[in-house]
Amino acid sequence: MHVFLRVTVFTFVAALAGVSQAQAPAAPSDAEAKRDAADLAVVTRVCAPCHGLEPITTSLKSREEWEGTFNQMEASGATATPQEFQQAFDYVLRHHSSLNVNRAAATDLAAWLGDSDAVGQAIVDYRAANGAFKTLDDLKKVPGVSAQKLEARKGRVSF
Repeated sequence: MHVFLRVTVFTFVAALAGVSQAQAPAAPSDAEAKRDAADLAVVTRVCAPCHGLEPITTSLKSREEWEGTFNQMEASGATATPQEFQQAFDYVLRHHSSLNVNRAAATDLAAWLGDSDAVGQAIVDYRAANGAFKTLDDLKKVPGVSAQKLEARKGRVSF
C-alpha cells in the first residue's frame, strides 16, 4: 500500500487506464482526481486481495459484462458495503469499459464519461435529433460534452 501513496494520483490513474504520461490527456480536475483516488482505494481493497488489479486493468468490458463480474465477485464472497461496490463499479465503468454511443442509455453515457446525467441525456437527445454518431468528432458537437473526456476514452468507444 505504501507504493500507492508515493505515486501521484494522476500518474497512478493514468497507469491503470493504460496511458503513459507522455500520452496522458490534461490532468483531471481536483474533484475528479479525488473521486478517482477514493474509488481506486475501494477497488484495491475489495478486488486486489483475490485476484490483484490486472484482470481489471487489462480488460475492456461492457456495462453488462462488468455487472456480471461484480455479481460473481459478491457471490464468491467479496466483502464490501453496497456503497463500496457501487464506487468500485463506477470506477471500472469510467476507466475500463467500452461503450457503443449509438445504443447506450443516458445513464450509461453519463457513468462512462464520469459526468452528470444531464450530459448523458444531452447525448441521447442530440442522437435522436441528428441520427447516429459516426465519429468522435460528431460526438464532440454535443453541447456540454467534454472533448477532453472523449479523447481520454477514444479507444473505448464504438459507433
